[in-house]
Amino acid sequence: MLGILEVKELTFQYPGQKHKALDGISFSLDRGEILALLGPSGCGKTSLLRVVAGFERPQSGTIVLDHQILASPDRFIPPEQRHIGMVFQDYALFPHLTVEQNVGFGLRGNRSDKLIREALERVGLAHLRRQFPHQLSGGQQQRVALARALITNPALVLLDEPLSNIDVQLRLNLRNELKAILQQTGTTALWVTHDQEEAMAVADWIGVIQAGKLEQWGTPADIYYHPCNAFVAQFVSQANLLPLKICDGKIITDLGEFPLNAPLTDQKYLSLRQEEAKLTIDADSPIVITDRFFGEGMGISGKVTVRAYNHSPHSKQRSPPNRRYKGHDRGQMGVALN
Repeated sequence: MLGILEVKELTFQYPGQKHKALDGISFSLDRGEILALLGPSGCGKTSLLRVVAGFERPQSGTIVLDHQILASPDRFIPPEQRHIGMVFQDYALFPHLTVEQNVGFGLRGNRSDKLIREALERVGLAHLRRQFPHQLSGGQQQRVALARALITNPALVLLDEPLSNIDVQLRLNLRNELKAILQQTGTTALWVTHDQEEAMAVADWIGVIQAGKLEQWGTPADIYYHPCNAFVAQFVSQANLLPLKICDGKIITDLGEFPLNAPLTDQKYLSLRQEEAKLTIDADSPIVITDRFFGEGMGISGKVTVRAYNHSPHSKQRSPPNRRYKGHDRGQMGVALN
């Protein structure tokens, strides 16, 4: 059975560019699911959104939405006929229109005061319907943009980094609000972000993109605990990659020895997530603390950066806020394996 959105072998290259922006992207989404497209700046995630929206035409591949072919080698449906809602990074609200006029704009000639009122009630902004965009906070403007995208009951909503212009203090609450609204309306959504925590929090599925290729597809837990390669491990969980050697049934690294619980073939690195590393102070240890940071997660935890010997790469671990490490302290690195 086909999902509501089917993307198959999608390839796209901007005119005059040497490299492909999208290179053989394939995935499927069921109705009501949220996919987070995660990757660094310039990786192709916004290009994918633009191709799905119909703002760009792919050179090859197919896009099928709700059993309708939107793009293929011999077919291309323009954006206004795709039944897709869009939430832009900068909100794209009309400054001369009120909140209710902005929300109703998508209805064109079929304006309905009842639909506009219901859309604003859904996002908790009915009391601000006569305000203008400049009278709203960034979070309120983004909710207006979402209400406008949902009012036509689209088959798919595309969100292009919807929280990037929001203050840090408000971002967490708005993230939860947008996710709840999408779930309550049963909306299928593609959510573009470069924020790993945001992707983990909002998505049913995550697609990690790098250099136009879909590196890995899976649930948030799959992506975090079972990265398919070094790029995904470092980008998603900021894992430490430690050069390794195998000797007498043990994994040998510059930061210590670890048990070998499964056969290894051509692995060259040990992927060690920051929360798995445990550091204890030891004045005789070759491991030196080179930096420390407090405040990640609104002060809930911090980070400690260490290195062993002069030739070793730096490695990081998370630390509780009551642990007072200092630069140039020495310690022993342990591992809490799952």
